[in-house]
Amino acid sequence: MLPLRVLHIAAFGAAALACLAAISRVRRFSDTETRTGLTALLLCSGVWAAAHTLRLVAPTDGLKLSFYMVGLLVGFASVGAWLYFCSAYTGHDYHRRPLFRQSALVLYLFVAGLKFTNPVHSLYFTTTFATTPFAHLSIEPSPVHWVVTGLAYALTAVGFYLLYETFTESHLDTRLLGALVGTTAIPVVFDVLAYTGVGPFIKFNYEPLGVAVFAVGALFVIDEQFVAVPQFWRNRVIEALDDAVVLITDDRVVRDVNEAAVVTFPQLADAVGRPLKAACPSFAAALDDDEDIIAIEDRVQTRYFLLKTAPVGTGSKRVGEVLICTDVTEVEQQRRELQRQNEQFDDFAEAITHELRNTLSIAQGYLDLASEDISGADPAETREACETASASLDRMDRIVADLTTLARYGQTVDSTEYVDPGVIADAARERLDDPEPALTVRGDREVAADESRLVQLFSNCLEFAAATNASELSVDVRDGSIDLVCDGESIPAAQVDRAFEYGEAVPNAKTGIFLPTIRTLCRVHGWSISLESPYPDGVKLVIQDVRTRSNRDPDTATLEAQSP
Repeated sequence: MLPLRVLHIAAFGAAALACLAAISRVRRFSDTETRTGLTALLLCSGVWAAAHTLRLVAPTDGLKLSFYMVGLLVGFASVGAWLYFCSAYTGHDYHRRPLFRQSALVLYLFVAGLKFTNPVHSLYFTTTFATTPFAHLSIEPSPVHWVVTGLAYALTAVGFYLLYETFTESHLDTRLLGALVGTTAIPVVFDVLAYTGVGPFIKFNYEPLGVAVFAVGALFVIDEQFVAVPQFWRNRVIEALDDAVVLITDDRVVRDVNEAAVVTFPQLADAVGRPLKAACPSFAAALDDDEDIIAIEDRVQTRYFLLKTAPVGTGSKRVGEVLICTDVTEVEQQRRELQRQNEQFDDFAEAITHELRNTLSIAQGYLDLASEDISGADPAETREACETASASLDRMDRIVADLTTLARYGQTVDSTEYVDPGVIADAARERLDDPEPALTVRGDREVAADESRLVQLFSNCLEFAAATNASELSVDVRDGSIDLVCDGESIPAAQVDRAFEYGEAVPNAKTGIFLPTIRTLCRVHGWSISLESPYPDGVKLVIQDVRTRSNRDPDTATLEAQSP
């Protein structure tokens, strides 16, 4: 059957060429150990297939036997290369462990010795000349051969298990790659059929054919996926990190995420294969804006993450980017608190410079005027000057009291609890002697706040309302915000931007630093405050980012404070 002989020669010859040609593609792997293992596997399989080819075309039985011996030695070596590749490719360190390496070397030398000395003891195989399905040198294995073959298959199965484990754990679609790896085991069926006399097979080792199919398919057809799947970076780096790690392609499609990323950002659980913008918009926005701090709002607090990026590639070719998110909430909160306190110190300096110096200048001026008029003939002017100086000193006293309030309550709150705004309003009302303006609280929600600071905030709002000649201050507590409205003097549109600045008494000199102090008391809670403008019916302050709840909620647990 000449065609069948030619088919065998062509198949093994093509397998040898395919394995050797595929070696040039191995450099696409960035991991040196993976390249080493795969190169050794392809080289052994190529030489093994070439030895089979030469065995079929050799003119003498002696040459045929020599090429068979080469195939035996290289074939068993390919098992070690296979295990080395599988271990490195899947991110394990078995190939580096001294015990395994030394044991493998001893085992190989022992088996190689049995094979090499077979002409002396014939314990491994015997040879006969067969004429079916075509004339060839037939090998008759002995029991020792089958023991070694069984051991080789068992070791090979370990490699298959490592690959199976990697493919199932990978977030990529590896079904095609898994099927391709499975083709390497198909030649075992040919071996079984050959040794049982079923079908047009000769007693050959057909394994090089499977490796050749795998090499061509993996390194020439679906090499991008084959290169992308290795888990050495996951086991050694990504999964070992507590930080969230996301791998994306150059067109920002999510390729992989680690467990920490899924725990931190649950929306990434099914993100693989989806555009980053759809899977996690905050990441995409940070990349677009070239920001390195991401703020994530949740039900309890704002969390901050430091976003670092690094290119990912194979060799000189860039294939994507790795995003590493580190939780820096505590550090960022401290930084923002320090920034806020620095701004507050600047405000102190501005308040002292503007308010106290101006007041001292006024008092000094009128006292000088009074001293000049003492010897004059107009006691009324002297009295007026003294009264003005006294009023200036009273104002200075209020300013000192306000600055004391800032010093006392200017630190960020350590914890908050839900309080009743009505009770807080009553406490604020009791601090003031003047019954005007009236204070009204609307809404059935409680506010998460530091009680003493909230009382002081309402007190300052009352004093501000009084300074604008308001008859009423209304407090409307909503879901997530508080509106404070007084019906006194309005703030001109041109002064709105300066209303919360120290050194600017808006809308009149009597208001002093009430609004800047109110802003500080809001910021220490993590709230933001703004003026609604225009508002012709008086002044409307809107406090946002406030945690509130229905006062029917029985939960009164103390809450951890969130930094502004």
